[in-house]
Amino acid sequence: MISTVSRRRRRAAAVIACMIGAAACSDGSTSGGSGSPVDGEVSSDVLAALKAAAEGRSFEDDLDAATMKTGGPLSSMQRAFDVRRYDLSVRVMPATRTIEGQVAVTFAALEDLGAIELNLDPRLAVTGATLDGAALETARDGNRAVINLPERLETGARATVVVSFGGKPHIALAPPWHGGLVWSEVDGTP
Repeated sequence: MISTVSRRRRRAAAVIACMIGAAACSDGSTSGGSGSPVDGEVSSDVLAALKAAAEGRSFEDDLDAATMKTGGPLSSMQRAFDVRRYDLSVRVMPATRTIEGQVAVTFAALEDLGAIELNLDPRLAVTGATLDGAALETARDGNRAVINLPERLETGARATVVVSFGGKPHIALAPPWHGGLVWSEVDGTP
């Protein structure tokens, strides 16, 4: 019987061999961002991330620690409202390696509230927020975006806040095992 550790090591070796083989065949024309092949070489960060993924362990890269906690416990502000719907629209701009978008958050107040709190990777800026077309004040603290409502919503009231955002997202070191965007070209097309 083959041990789990032995299987993981073989899997890691296979993943690394595939990555090295792919990089060796590269003509350097891909632009994968951080850790991308240059003249057929694979960065040590990419190899380390692939090895960690194959071994089932995490790998430290420059992804914000708060962003990695997706799905974690809600703050008291987040527990004060119930999201009924997210309507997300994102524009991807490969030439500048940036994104911009809007998310319409439809929610019901579970208690009287004067603001809502959303999570957004600190690499992305909140560029505006509206409620019924009226501009709202916003504040950032790390990955937290606080959207101040123009007046308190009573328990049970519903509203839709539209938040605009943009910036340079995290670039994945070893997709799909370590998250982020991948910027690459196929036949010269981003």
